[in-house]
Amino acid sequence: MTAFLIENTAGDFPFWLAPEQIVVIPIADRHLEYAREVAQTFKDRVLRARADDGGERMNAKIRQAELHKIPVILVVGDQEQESRTLSVRERGAGERKGVPLEELANELEKRYRSRS
Repeated sequence: MTAFLIENTAGDFPFWLAPEQIVVIPIADRHLEYAREVAQTFKDRVLRARADDGGERMNAKIRQAELHKIPVILVVGDQEQESRTLSVRERGAGERKGVPLEELANELEKRYRSRS
């Protein structure tokens, strides 16, 4: 069954099935603590999320996440940290800026639980 899914989706799993659902990418090291807090918010809702604390540049981190077909990429910087919002890149849906953290957490938890 797993091989069938991988072959038919080319590893591009739906959100609820993706091994890693959300990655939070800080623009600079000073945003890492907020990125970890954001990732923990999603983990608390039983979603698979992590903060990318690697040493690469932001664009390289985004590219890696896209190559790994992570459905939701969140980017956080000064503006997002100050306003407690997120810049959201969803695979196949484009980009949204200024999305409140709790609003997105509710939206993604609902999507996960409804398996859509």
